[in-house]
Amino acid sequence: MEAHENNESPADTIAAAVTAIVPKQELITVQYGIPTPDNKPKKPSAPAEPEAESFDVSKVKVGVKGSHKMFGVGIVVKKCKSNKYVIVHFNEGEKQFLLPDAFTKGFLNFI
Repeated sequence: MEAHENNESPADTIAAAVTAIVPKQELITVQYGIPTPDNKPKKPSAPAEPEAESFDVSKVKVGVKGSHKMFGVGIVVKKCKSNKYVIVHFNEGEKQFLLPDAFTKGFLNFI
């Protein structure tokens, strides 16, 4: 019987097995369309905001009439000193609105 000589030591055999390149296996999540950290979809960039209309907050004074789509015609009864809020009295009661957004976004209109 012929003996097969093996010149490699067991340590060399183990080292070769450990350093062998194993192909990267796909995660099961990829099969279901769930992105892995490597192939996460990029977030779409936020659309550029249109330039804000300049609104003169000093036009909003106590006693000025304004209209709202849902509440109807109302009168400004209070304007906060910080110019951030305005309180308008409608038939249904008083409502608080953010300035200048209430006018620039079309919630309130001067009449």
